[in-house]
Amino acid sequence: TNTFSLAERSWIASVSVLGQLVSALVSGFVSNSIGRKNCLLLFNIPLLVGWLMLIFHQGNFFVCLFARILQGFGVIPSIGKIHLHIHMLFNSNISVLRKDS
Repeated sequence: TNTFSLAERSWIASVSVLGQLVSALVSGFVSNSIGRKNCLLLFNIPLLVGWLMLIFHQGNFFVCLFARILQGFGVIPSIGKIHLHIHMLFNSNISVLRKDS
């Protein structure tokens, strides 16, 4: 059963952009200060908390909104940093292979 109106569902779907906006500004500074891997681990915490809040929201609209903001806050650094981390891992492995041959 849908406990939310169409307008409320629209808000829930789109409000994560607010968290993405803030985290895009903050994640670069955090990454430079604690490192990329620790930044990935740190920003997965609000992502996990957001998912848990969505699972256990019990029909509360504002809990769903806050959960989606947390998810938005956690997802942007993860997307940006994971691509960079994978790129660096593969480039270091390729350069090691090139030195041996």
